[in-house]
Amino acid sequence: MAVDHDIALVTNGEIELRVRAYGDRGRPLLIGLHGWPDSSRGWAHVAPLLADRFYVLTPDLRGFAGSSKPVGTDAYRLSHLISDVHAVADWAGADRFFMAGHDFGAMITWSMLMFAPDRVIKAVTMAAPHPQVMKRAAGNLRQISKSAYAFLMNAGEKGEALLRSKDFDLLISFAFGAVPAVTADDLAAYKAEWSQPGAFTAMAEYYRAHYNPDLLNPDIPLELPPVTVPVRYIHGLGDFAFIPELATGSGDFVEAEFDEVHLDTSHWMLYEEPSRVAELIADWCRA
Repeated sequence: MAVDHDIALVTNGEIELRVRAYGDRGRPLLIGLHGWPDSSRGWAHVAPLLADRFYVLTPDLRGFAGSSKPVGTDAYRLSHLISDVHAVADWAGADRFFMAGHDFGAMITWSMLMFAPDRVIKAVTMAAPHPQVMKRAAGNLRQISKSAYAFLMNAGEKGEALLRSKDFDLLISFAFGAVPAVTADDLAAYKAEWSQPGAFTAMAEYYRAHYNPDLLNPDIPLELPPVTVPVRYIHGLGDFAFIPELATGSGDFVEAEFDEVHLDTSHWMLYEEPSRVAELIADWCRA
């Protein structure tokens, strides 16, 4: 599939974000956020299908691929990730915009809906339910086992070294499993991105900044404001990152129009069903 896009560099203070831009800048803005351990290349099959209706910007999140890789856990706190979204929208000259996020990008999208709702018109979140739904799984040993790689990154250099071993074979197994749509060429490109100086440590900081034992403790509440922006949640029924119970329930925390769609995919729906995902985004985010 031919992918036509421009590359833009967006600055946010000392941070530089590499952004893939699709379509006409005069169209409504749609910001697409990737997950972990992905990069903006994960949108390469979906974004072109949306470019006739939106100006689609898919940044490499800070720490990933072509974007800056600041040192230290604090640089990856949620406030900075939200600030980067604002910077991308400001660069495009959009006061309000649509959002779509996959995996960790969905977590950032949920956060924008809770903490910066005035800027988002509508949103689509994929492969990461509302944080309160995740909290419901606190203490669930099946979910903890599915998240084992996160503990390795919280273990610091030794954990990172294990995930880097044998040319990232263990990380590939944890993150992608056996998904034919993610090709050997895709994996080789990801390995090249992860191998950049400082890249994998920067990526690991996402889990050190956000994934801590308190989240797994059912006795510690998670206090968040309700979502007041219309949102559609898309979940792959074969998602190996989550127990089945997490596929539903996100609407319990949304005080706006909500829709939930289940696809016959794994976690990597952007690769497996790009046309269907693009259709679901475009249908929901009608300008």
